[in-house]
Amino acid sequence: MKALKIIYGILLILAGVLVLFNPFSSLIAIGCVVGIFLLIGGINNIISAIKEKKSVWKIIFGVLTIIAAIIILTDTVGGLIALNTLVIMMACLLMFQGISEIMAGAAANKTGVPGGLMIFSGVLYVILSIMLFTNPITGLFVVEGVVAATLMMQGIDQLMNLS
Repeated sequence: MKALKIIYGILLILAGVLVLFNPFSSLIAIGCVVGIFLLIGGINNIISAIKEKKSVWKIIFGVLTIIAAIIILTDTVGGLIALNTLVIMMACLLMFQGISEIMAGAAANKTGVPGGLMIFSGVLYVILSIMLFTNPITGLFVVEGVVAATLMMQGIDQLMNLS
């Protein structure tokens, strides 16, 4: 088991380095993975909203997420155009999510439930979406850098926690 953790940790670190030093191919792969996760997340949002009788906003968010996933998954061959689409779609989703969080937090405050954290996270989502709208190319490389750093940190964590 220890040997498997060591191999896994080393592979994660190598994957992080590969993502860092091969940006274009990595961004296309990241786009595909994000598209798959968005598709699953959108379906999950719709199902949970219907099951739990949540607001129509959660259903709309699920539909928009599925649309974004389909666009990203069908346009990855287009290279940077698809990746810019990914960043713009992420910016749109973040803006919508931020506004939804702010509205939900405000509604929670009216019922006596503390909603300050929801409002705070909503404001952060809106700020991040504005940043992505104003400079989508930089947004691509931020996404790539975050993925590379995450992979390397997970690899280091695996190697440090072998017990």
